[in-house]
Amino acid sequence: MPGVITCSTLDVKMSKHDGSPLFDPSEYGSQVEALQYITWTRPETSYYVSQAIQMTGEVQVGYAFTLASIPSPGAIKSRLRSLDPPLRHNTNHLHTVSKSFKDLYGTVSTVSGLQGAIQIGINYGDEGDNLPSPDAVPTILQQHNIQRVRIFNPNLSFLRAINNTLIEVVLGTLNEDVLTLASDASYATSWINTNIIPFTNVNFKYISVGNEITFPGNYASSLVAAIQNLDAALKTSNRPIPVTTAIDMLPIAVSYPPSVGRFTDDSTPIFRSLASFLNTNGYPLLVNAYPYFAYLGSGGVSLDYVLFNTTDVVVQDGEYGYKNILYAMVDAIYAALEKLDAPDVRIVVAETGWPWSGNDVATTDYASMYNNNLIAQLTSTTGTPRRPSVELETYIFFV
Repeated sequence: MPGVITCSTLDVKMSKHDGSPLFDPSEYGSQVEALQYITWTRPETSYYVSQAIQMTGEVQVGYAFTLASIPSPGAIKSRLRSLDPPLRHNTNHLHTVSKSFKDLYGTVSTVSGLQGAIQIGINYGDEGDNLPSPDAVPTILQQHNIQRVRIFNPNLSFLRAINNTLIEVVLGTLNEDVLTLASDASYATSWINTNIIPFTNVNFKYISVGNEITFPGNYASSLVAAIQNLDAALKTSNRPIPVTTAIDMLPIAVSYPPSVGRFTDDSTPIFRSLASFLNTNGYPLLVNAYPYFAYLGSGGVSLDYVLFNTTDVVVQDGEYGYKNILYAMVDAIYAALEKLDAPDVRIVVAETGWPWSGNDVATTDYASMYNNNLIAQLTSTTGTPRRPSVELETYIFFV
């Protein structure tokens, strides 16, 4: 229902027509999202936030919060400070929390609003501050109709929580496990028995062996063997899940124009073997692609081209015209795979996004612009110029 955020713990329904609309609807987002952020990042405050809402005479308690049902920030802060013990730290930063969370949370709301037009996933990492707990994430995803999630290592709490949902999971292994997975087939079986077999109702989409492994190197040299051992263990266990890896753009020697894309000389032998395996099995290659870094490193790329802000072709590469750099980056890898006789390997953008602090272009405004424009682009076109009929499955680095 437009303009409504559900609250499953309450059992009285309200119509979206109840109450009077706020003069500025953004007030609704800033207040609700700040409260959500508080309860997600500090679960022990859930009771206090609930009490503040119930104690505030301006709020109408019901199944849904309408635009008219949210108290003013001043009223919320006043009520929270009146509690014992007072929640001074969070309330003092209510508007700051709201602003930073609003820009990121808005992306998820946009994904939710697509209503199945395209499936866009998010990344959930466990390194960082103020992250939602593993137990809370599946509920958050379901609330916002997000059907795909990528995690970077076997988080058993998360897997238990997401069991019996339809959410597709991309599960990663630790980089440091690659050598053992490659050298010891029994360890691959043990890994499957611990992290896959017990979760019969988890909808595993891919297993990514490692993340952004350095080419060349010991891990890279063992990568294909590790993938093959895990793949064999999965098939033996009757759990056929595509096994692949996630790379960054560093192994790409040349990416401009996209049609000349190729892997570096020292990584080509490994990628030839990897591409052959993926091509034979119909498995995709996961790619972490950040136009932000391309912008910082290029010196001549326009910000509009990086942020999906132009409707004009910026780079004409033979028959292919590019209006954004992300598609050019992806097609450079497609071109590199073609040179290894693996034209049917599909690319999945396993990680992309925009930083919101650090320099004059790493801001919440630009991060919100990138994410929202990316989603709009993915919903308006099926694939890249080089693969126009192949859906560009994409995961946004959100949490």
